Amino acid sequence: MTKDVSDFANRKIRTSSKTFTYGEGPWGSKRLRIAMAKHMNKYFHPVSTVQPEDLVFANGITSLCELFGYAMGEEGDGILISRPCYQAFIADFGAKAKYASIATHSLSSCRD
Repeated sequence: MTKDVSDFANRKIRTSSKTFTYGEGPWGSKRLRIAMAKHMNKYFHPVSTVQPEDLVFANGITSLCELFGYAMGEEGDGILISRPCYQAFIADFGAKAKYASIATHSLSSCRD
């Protein structure tokens, strides 16, 4: 099936059948991570140079929140979430990583 999809897409854009697979793994291709590291270093001037292996790509914010939750804490830990916020953050952090979401208010949302 990936060859059929690739053949169709190649009539419209340049790609390969590898584009439609996990290819180099679920964290983003090496080419993508190299390009993003260069971009971040050039435009954001970080204190420490961003290396391609420092970066992780995912298919959306829910997946990134889950990855963050597993990497940064343990079940039952809390995470501060500024209000107003994306409604699904509470579920994104709580469903699998089992974080407690603690709503906070930014100064701008507390002004009269």
